[in-house]
Amino acid sequence: MEDNNEWISVGDLMAGAVAVVAMMFAITLLQNKFSNLSFDPTERKELTTFLKDFSTEIQGSPGLSVNIEQFKLHLDGEGFNSGRSCLLWGVSNALENLNNKLSEFMLNHRGIIIIIEGHSDTTPINDEVKDDCRCKKPCKSNIELSLARALVARDIITNNWNTSMKERVLVHGYGFHHYDKSKSMSENRRVEISFNFSRVK
Repeated sequence: MEDNNEWISVGDLMAGAVAVVAMMFAITLLQNKFSNLSFDPTERKELTTFLKDFSTEIQGSPGLSVNIEQFKLHLDGEGFNSGRSCLLWGVSNALENLNNKLSEFMLNHRGIIIIIEGHSDTTPINDEVKDDCRCKKPCKSNIELSLARALVARDIITNNWNTSMKERVLVHGYGFHHYDKSKSMSENRRVEISFNFSRVK
């Protein structure tokens, strides 16, 4: 068992290194694509107001929090079961409500890009556990599992969005490569949704 776990960890590490390089390349392409958009200084203020309103709305909701200063939404371990990509009902419902508000906001603020990042704990993948949501077969690594979690969040948030709006959403899975030892295993099973601003070069 120890040898198997070691090889799983090495596989995750190698996949993570390749994925990080690919992500940096993708971010560069995405930023270049939107570099011709005018940056409106009021967007930062309006996004802050938007996140404050949403934070008030979800206050007390387990598994979902807002960091207004960093322009981030956090979905933590109370939103995911171990080894699964499906969002639990309470968090899923909150994201569906966010979808309705965010679609209009993104339509009116074309200089904003969203990056959705999935993470996992350090528990080795159990090939016998079939994920019941995004992965229709057992995930092969924590990288794949964390990406599946990010994709589930993206699918809910961007449901019914037009193509041009969906193209402003970048998704990535890190596995346990950003594991925070100061937090619990469940808190490391998370998705972070960041809002970024495009500027004229």
